[in-house]
Formats: sequence, C-alpha cells, structure tokens
Amino acid sequence: MLLGDDSPDARLVITRSNQGEVLMKQERYREAEELLLPSFKTLNRLWGDAHPETIRAHNRVISLYERWGRPEDAERYRELGVR
Repeated sequence: MLLGDDSPDARLVITRSNQGEVLMKQERYREAEELLLPSFKTLNRLWGDAHPETIRAHNRVISLYERWGRPEDAERYRELGVR
C-alpha cells in the first residue's frame, strides 16, 4: 500500500531525511547515515525511484558519502539508477 504524500508516516520519513542532511552538513556523518539510509530505502519502497522525495533522499545519500570521503559508497548509490 502506498502512502499519500501528506500521510503522517511519509512526513516523518521525509523529516528524518531532512534531519540527516543537517547532520551531514555539520560533519556528523555516522549520525547522518543512520537517518539518511533508512529514509531513502523507505521512500524508494513506498513511492519508487521517480518520486521527487525519493530522488532528493537518494542525492543526500550520495552527498553524504562524497563529503565523508567514501567515494566507493557514493558510486554504489549512483549506480542504483534513481532518476
């Protein structure tokens, strides 16, 4: 079952992704990863890879690994083919 964009559960996942981005910008990479990875996976499962929130979450994961100096992980997520 897909949740609507305005469902409480979907908003919570998006909020966690936003929090992860803030942590990433503060260079708190491990904490950011703990929020960004599950958020991306949940949004991808709920809405698929073409949804704007999924794309945003996917790009945050890539940015996290680039900033963290983990290019192999960034590349692995790039290869997922999220639009």
